[in-house]
This record gives sequence, C-alpha cells and structure tokens, in this order.
Amino acid sequence: MEDENESLIDESGDEGTWFHFRGKAEFRIKRIGGRRRRALIRQYLGKKAGAPDLDRALEFQLALGCEALLDSRKVQVLGRYLEGTPLANGTGEVLLDGKWSNDVKKAVLAEVPGVLKFVVAKADSLDAEADEEESGKE
Repeated sequence: MEDENESLIDESGDEGTWFHFRGKAEFRIKRIGGRRRRALIRQYLGKKAGAPDLDRALEFQLALGCEALLDSRKVQVLGRYLEGTPLANGTGEVLLDGKWSNDVKKAVLAEVPGVLKFVVAKADSLDAEADEEESGKE
C-alpha cells in the first residue's frame, strides 16, 4: 500500500496558503504569478482576441487549478471521481489527505466543479494580494 501512495506524491517548493473548504476539508493553494499565468493563457487560449470556445476555457481553468493546488487535509471524494488513477475504487469515498498527483488533481477538479472554482478563486485572490503588496512598495 505504501508504494502506491509514494507514486502520488508531488513535491513542490512553494509553501502556499491553507484555506478551509466546506466543513473539515482544507486545501493548500499557491498563487500563479503573472509570467506563468500568461504562459498558460497562451497555451490554452491562444493570443487571438475574442472569446475562446468552452472546451479550451475549461482546459485553462483545469490547468490553473492543477498548478495552484499543492496539498490537502481531510478531503473526501467519491471513488468514481478518481477513474484512471491508482486510487479509483468505483464506490464509496476516498480520503485525500496530502499532496495529489497531477492525475488525481485533473480527475477531481474535472468532476467536482465547486472545488475547481474554489481553488482558482483562492489562487486569484493570492495573486491580487501579491500585486497589491508590490504596487504598495513602489
């Protein structure tokens, strides 16, 4: 069992900030700075002006969420949401307590839009706070 969990560890040097989410669940989320955010925009939405199609916009949001989500505590998800990952069990709930692999992030964030929205909103708020601090220093 321990070997399976080791493959799910995603090491990150960013400390991030812990946020509570509905009840006992907590997520550690980092900001996605301007340069990295612009790179993701170019990758998923392109350089052209105008509204992107819905699929590309969702892929962009998933990329932001996967990048911003660093860690979790006491997060329970339905096993069926983890299809295609080593944790998939099809029934019941799975406790995600620790760092998630990219496969687990993609699976959960795609299946649980409320979590995706929460993670991206918190990353955006961290960006706004950092921008405000930087502009205050000038």
